[in-house]
Amino acid sequence: MEEPAKPSQANSSSNLITYGISICGLGGILWLFHMTYTAINMVIAGKGLETYRTFWLVQFNWYGFLAFIMACAIAIAICIWLRWHEHIQWKSLQKKHGRRKRTPN
Repeated sequence: MEEPAKPSQANSSSNLITYGISICGLGGILWLFHMTYTAINMVIAGKGLETYRTFWLVQFNWYGFLAFIMACAIAIAICIWLRWHEHIQWKSLQKKHGRRKRTPN
């Protein structure tokens, strides 16, 4: 039978996974900024309708990419606004009725 992992070993593998996910996320964000910068430069240079192939070999142009980025930014802004609005409503409800204590089942 295997012995259970020591807490220090489990913690170090968990840290390694966390660092790996963080580095991959940072790389993705940097790639997105690079692609957006490239798209803006291509549109300014008058080459916005030139097509390029994505990773999946789909033809796309720079105007379409910028439209996609704007749609994502608008969707994220709407989500943040809805979350803020829900938070304000929740605070108002707690202020009006007080906090309710949880009862054990």
